Amino acid sequence: MVSADPSDFDTVRFQALLLDSVGQAVIATDVGGLVIYWNSAAERLYGWPAQEAIGRSIVELTPAPQSLEEATLIFAELAAGRTWEGEFVVRHRDGRAFPVHVTDTPVLGDDGTLRAIIGISSDITERKRAEQAARHLSAIVESSSDAIIGAALDGAIVSWNGGAERLFGYAASEVIGQHVRILAPSEAIAEEIAANVRRVALGQRIESLETVRRHKDGSPLDVALTLSPVYRPDGSMGGFSAIMRDDSVRQRGERALKQRADLLVSRLAKEAKASERLRELDRIKDDLVATVSHELRTPLTSIMGFVELLKEEQAGPLTAQQRTWADTIGRNGDRLLTLVDNLLAASTLDAGKMQAGSSRVDLRDVITAARRTLQPSIDQRHLTTRFHLPPTSILVQGDASQLEQVVCNLVSNALKFTEDGGTVECALAVEGSQARLTVSDDGIGIPDDEQAELFTRFFRSTTATDRAIQGTGLGLSIASSIVRSHGGAISVVSAPGRGTKVMVDLPMAGPRALRRQRRRTPAHGPAGSSEADRHVRLTAAAPDRPVA
Repeated sequence: MVSADPSDFDTVRFQALLLDSVGQAVIATDVGGLVIYWNSAAERLYGWPAQEAIGRSIVELTPAPQSLEEATLIFAELAAGRTWEGEFVVRHRDGRAFPVHVTDTPVLGDDGTLRAIIGISSDITERKRAEQAARHLSAIVESSSDAIIGAALDGAIVSWNGGAERLFGYAASEVIGQHVRILAPSEAIAEEIAANVRRVALGQRIESLETVRRHKDGSPLDVALTLSPVYRPDGSMGGFSAIMRDDSVRQRGERALKQRADLLVSRLAKEAKASERLRELDRIKDDLVATVSHELRTPLTSIMGFVELLKEEQAGPLTAQQRTWADTIGRNGDRLLTLVDNLLAASTLDAGKMQAGSSRVDLRDVITAARRTLQPSIDQRHLTTRFHLPPTSILVQGDASQLEQVVCNLVSNALKFTEDGGTVECALAVEGSQARLTVSDDGIGIPDDEQAELFTRFFRSTTATDRAIQGTGLGLSIASSIVRSHGGAISVVSAPGRGTKVMVDLPMAGPRALRRQRRRTPAHGPAGSSEADRHVRLTAAAPDRPVA
């Protein structure tokens, strides 16, 4: 501890202790550049002990790539009695280069001549990294084709990228400081903007809102809008960001497509005088779904690929907020891909074009593969999920990928319609000459009067729609078609509030396989009854965290 009273110490010793207590490197040199003082912070920063540094040239101890001209200018400033400060890259004793901020102060004699130089330096590596990351992020924002707007909590615009200039026609200088209401084409939209600002101020995020904004020339623009709170380093909210994409082409296309589809349906309905006409209408609809699904899948796959590149930080390090955004894009992209795949599968099945492979398939492998696919969904839920598999093979003749889709659809439904704290089970067993797959849950169940419609395409039970549970109504329809194409049968037993059990029966492959299955250990034996059983049983309970 350095005393605050210099009278307690020899003056020189006090000054040395005082300088050693400074957190920054303090180095003194004579006018020839030889070190005459080197404090402990300098030892830590440059790696040279004081006893080795004193008496040596500062250029040798902290080499920096300065030009002779620059060094001459610095010396001239100091000789004139003026302090100099700046930044340059130096080297540690171990050869490692790093940036420092240096303040050089001249020590003048009574005659005004330069007698010594005191330099104070600090490592600015972290600051430089932060500046580089900020410049990189700024370049990304500025080069984005989307309009990216920053605003304060009161709605005043504070940043306006090139995408915003191109989309709305305003230069940044025209809108900085203006309220975001400048983009409202009507009073109703102005009220919507004010309501959105209030929601974001409460920490809410608004995603993919289809709305209308105004161009500088007064024309309306259809946009897709995402609003997100922006937080300061101390965790307080500093404002919000708005990302807007010109959605005019897509929305016009959707309207045109809907108009054409409505016109087609109207004409066909008027002309339909027999069941053949109705089947033709259904075929046209399937073709439309398949075409649109194919067209959607290509850009979606590209989007998901670029999301993975972002998450792998191929474009540079991500902040926690940016990683959250990338994860959100990835999750919603996966949902869209699943929807497109289901639409394609339904269309292919209805057209009779799905080709099923014909090989011996071990249903244990099928369920294991499905479980791996579903594991991210399982981990997001607060459920107990169990998979019961027998220790020996259960062989059927069929297509492994299609059968895996059946398992995925059934277990995914069970996860979706079971509330947190519930249980979902998937079991495999032999019933006579049939392999039986059972997926059961203790979820919300299905009303009796709706169960006959469960395998109808796009059917959704009232328990799902009332609770706003997302889905397309295609999962069971696709599963049923695949099971039937394999010579099997599917059935459902359910009761509201008590859960649902779905059973799939498939013919086993050949008599020898059947005899082998009848000698197996029961699939529902107690946990730990055999080494194999311990390996195939899974209980997954998500940790106590909110579902993303």
